[in-house]
Amino acid sequence: MENLENSHSTLSDGIAKTDKLNRKDFCNNLGDLLINYTNEDKDGLVIGLYGEWGSGKSTIIDMTKNYVDKQIKDLKEKPLIFVEFNPWYFSDHDLLISKFFEKLSLELGRKDQSKVFGEASKLLNNLSKGFAYLRYIPAISEFGKCAGDLLSGFSELFNKISEEYSGDFEAVKKDIDKLLENQNQKIVVIIDDIDRLNSAEVRQIFQLVKCLADFKNVIYILPFDQKIVSKALEKSQEGYGEQYLEKIIQLPLTVPLAHKIALKTMIDEGIEKITKIDFKKEYVRDYSKAYQKSLFYMVKNVRDVKRFLNILRINWNLIDGKNVYPIDFILITAIQVFIPKLYDLIKHTKLDFVGHYSTELDILTPRTKHYIEPGSSYADQPYYNRYISEIIPKLAQNYDKWNVYDLLDMLFPTVGLNSLSVTYDPIWGDTKRIASEVHFENYFLFENSESLVPNNCFELLISNDFSKTKFTNILQNFADADKLKWYVYELEKYIGRIRPENLNTIMESLMEIEMYSKPEDINGISEKIAVYMNELVVKHKDDARNKLYELTEYSGSGCTLVKIYEDSGIKPPNYNYFSKINTFNKAEIVLNYLTYRENYGGMVSFFGYTHPVIFNKLIAEMDEKKLSKIFEASKSMPNNAKGHLLNNFKLFIESVDGREDIKRPKIAKFINQHH
Repeated sequence: MENLENSHSTLSDGIAKTDKLNRKDFCNNLGDLLINYTNEDKDGLVIGLYGEWGSGKSTIIDMTKNYVDKQIKDLKEKPLIFVEFNPWYFSDHDLLISKFFEKLSLELGRKDQSKVFGEASKLLNNLSKGFAYLRYIPAISEFGKCAGDLLSGFSELFNKISEEYSGDFEAVKKDIDKLLENQNQKIVVIIDDIDRLNSAEVRQIFQLVKCLADFKNVIYILPFDQKIVSKALEKSQEGYGEQYLEKIIQLPLTVPLAHKIALKTMIDEGIEKITKIDFKKEYVRDYSKAYQKSLFYMVKNVRDVKRFLNILRINWNLIDGKNVYPIDFILITAIQVFIPKLYDLIKHTKLDFVGHYSTELDILTPRTKHYIEPGSSYADQPYYNRYISEIIPKLAQNYDKWNVYDLLDMLFPTVGLNSLSVTYDPIWGDTKRIASEVHFENYFLFENSESLVPNNCFELLISNDFSKTKFTNILQNFADADKLKWYVYELEKYIGRIRPENLNTIMESLMEIEMYSKPEDINGISEKIAVYMNELVVKHKDDARNKLYELTEYSGSGCTLVKIYEDSGIKPPNYNYFSKINTFNKAEIVLNYLTYRENYGGMVSFFGYTHPVIFNKLIAEMDEKKLSKIFEASKSMPNNAKGHLLNNFKLFIESVDGREDIKRPKIAKFINQHH
C-alpha cells in the first residue's frame, strides 16, 4: 500500500502544476494580449475560452495569470489586476448578480488598490445591495434581453428599494464607468465554471457581462464548454443560442487539443506509479497493444486521464494487485470508466464471455471455435448474434463498435467478435487472465471488498498532515467509484479524534460532501454529516458552533445545513440556510425530513425561503391536512419568516398552477387573515 503522503498526489482534478500538454506559448500570447490591449474609447472586451470539460481551461487561466504576474512584477504602475468570480459557489441563482458586484467591490476596495478603485468599490457595493433586495421581486429574478425598457424598469425599482444610493441604476453605472475610464489600469474579470450552472444562471451571467456590468476598462475571460452554454442560451433565445453567444463573445479562443502523445505519457506514468510495474520492461508487447485497443481512443483530455487513474488506483489498492493479469486489469478498468454499462454486462454474464468447463478437457464458449462464414446460421448460438447486432453497440454507442469488439477479443479470445475465435488455452489460468473461468471473479472482488480500502483514506482525517485538497481528492475518487456513501458512513470511527487545529478545515470539507453525492444518496449522506457536525459542536463547543454559522453563509449543501440545525436545536442568526435548497430534488428531501419530524415551524421557514418555482410545485402536490398545520404553525413564527411565506403564497395563487388548485380558497383566506 502507498503511504499517506503520495497516495493521491496525482489524482487531483484541479489545476495542473506543470505544463504537460505544451500550452506555454498559447498562455503567453493570451497574457501579452491582456497586458497590451487598449482601444480609443477604453471599452471593455469579452474573451471566450472554449473547451470541453476536462480540456484544461482552468490550467490555461492559471498559467496565463502566472505569466502576466511575472511580466509586470517590476512595474511601478501595474497595467491590470485580476478578479476571479465563480458563480457555482452560490446556490441561490437570484443572488448571482448581487454576489458578483459584491466580489468586484471587495477586490477594488482593498487597501493596496488606488483611490479611484476605492470610489468605484463603494458604488459597486450599492449595486450589490440593490440586487440583493430585488431577489424577492419575481419580475426581476429572471432577466430578459438587455434592452432599454428592461434597464428603465429596473432603474425605477432599484431607486425605490435601495436606500444606500440616491440615484437610479443608470446613474450608478455611469459614475462607475467614469471612474474606471480615468484609471490607467485594466480589470481582468475571470468567471469560471459557467458550464456547470443551470440554464437560468447561464443566462444571468451573460446578461451581466453584456448589459449590467459592461464597464470601461474591464476585460472578461469566460472559460466554458461552447456546446453546453449554447444549448442553455437557446431556451431564452428561441433556438438561436449560438448566434447570441457570437454577439457577446468578442474574441473566441479555443483550447488547443491535447496531443495523444502527451496524454499517453501521463497515463503511462500514472499506471506505473499505481502498479509499480515498468511496462517498458515487462509486458511490453501486450501493454502497447492494450493501449491502442482501449485508452488510445477512449481518453480525450486530461480529465479523462484523471478519471481513469482515480478508479484504477482505488481498484488496484483494493485487490493489492494480486491474482490478476495486470494488462487485463487495466483493460477492464478502462471499460468500467468509459463504458460502464458494458462493464456491468460483463460482470453479470460470465458465461457469455468466458464460458464454463463441460468436461475436464473441453470448455463451452459463447460461440463455436471455428470460423463462421458471413451469412451462415447462428442457430446454435443465437445470443452471439444479439451481442454483435444489438446489445454491445447500444452499450458502447459513444465508440466505434469495431474498436470495442477488438478490445473484447483481447480480453476474451474465445468470443471472437471481430477476429477468429481461439481455443481455450489452459495457460490463461496460470497467468491469471480474466478469460480464465477460475480467475474471472478476481477482477471484480473489489466490488465487495470495502474492508480493503487503504487505512490512509480514513486516517487522513486525524492526521497532522490533513489538507482540504487531499480530502477532496479522496471524496472525488470514492464518488467516481460509486462508493462515497459507504465511505462517509465509515468516517464515524474517526470524527471524535479530529485535531482541534484542523477543525475549521475539516468542517468545511465535510460540508462540501453533499455536492459530490448522487441525487439518490444525498438524503443518507446529509443525515450522516449532520450527525458528525453536531458531535463536533458537542466536543469543540463555540469553536465548532461559530464555524457552522460561518458555513451557513456560503455553503451550497442545503440538505446538510437543514439537518444540522433542525437536529441540534442550535440556530444561526437567521433562517437563511433554507434558501440554500436550490433544486426540487433537495426540496423534496428536506420537506420529507421535516414532515417525518413533524416540524411544521421549520416548514414555515422552509417555504418562506424556497424559490417560488420550487415552492409552487411543492404546494401543488401537498394535501390540505399538512397545509393546515403549516398555517397553524406560522402563527407563532417571527414576522420576517411569516412575511416571506405570505409572499410566496401570494405568488402561488397568482400562478397558473395556483389559479386551478383546489386549495386556492384556503390559501387566499390565510393570506387575508395575516395580511
